Amino acid sequence: MKIRLILLLIILSLFYSCEKEEENNPTEDLDTFLVIGDNNATVRILDTVLNFYIYYYGDGSMENKIDIDFNGINDVAFEISAYSKLGYFFSDFIFKCLNDKTKVLTNDSILSPEILDYGDTLNVDNNWVRENMEILSVDYASQVVGGDGIIHHYGNWYDLSNVYIGIIIENDENPVYGWIKLSISGGFTSSVTIHEIGYKKAAYNIEL
Repeated sequence: MKIRLILLLIILSLFYSCEKEEENNPTEDLDTFLVIGDNNATVRILDTVLNFYIYYYGDGSMENKIDIDFNGINDVAFEISAYSKLGYFFSDFIFKCLNDKTKVLTNDSILSPEILDYGDTLNVDNNWVRENMEILSVDYASQVVGGDGIIHHYGNWYDLSNVYIGIIIENDENPVYGWIKLSISGGFTSSVTIHEIGYKKAAYNIEL
């Protein structure tokens, strides 16, 4: 009888311990989507300015790498490359995915990041791709060298303010949705301002 009583007490003790552990480690209540501008997302203000005209008198490139989810691994980058000579200038603004876990939300019709607005939703049904893609190109040829003397812009990311790029990071445990807020000015001295980045961990049951 005593042995049975001792065994019962042990079982009750183990049950109570497991119950307390579950209380102390509740299951995360995660969404399966992210709304751009979500107040519960982690946001970092950058206000980094990249200038297209930085290489007007030479050739080269500049790259700005970004760690979306603050884990010490760069996820994406913006690169501006340029070529110039007397009377002629050409520049490319490129978006890059830097690792095999990062994808960008793209437009179905052209290989370019989709232009998103505040309040748009990121979810598994979006068109995610892992590509380096051109956002905007600028070229100019003066009449002296046979050009038309007009600045030409190519791409649908020209002269935009406070728009967003959508990102997903396919981590093993939990995918992470994120956004990059930026503005691109018009004119001969076009520049890109990266205003902020935001991210939020998604639910476990997302299948990509």
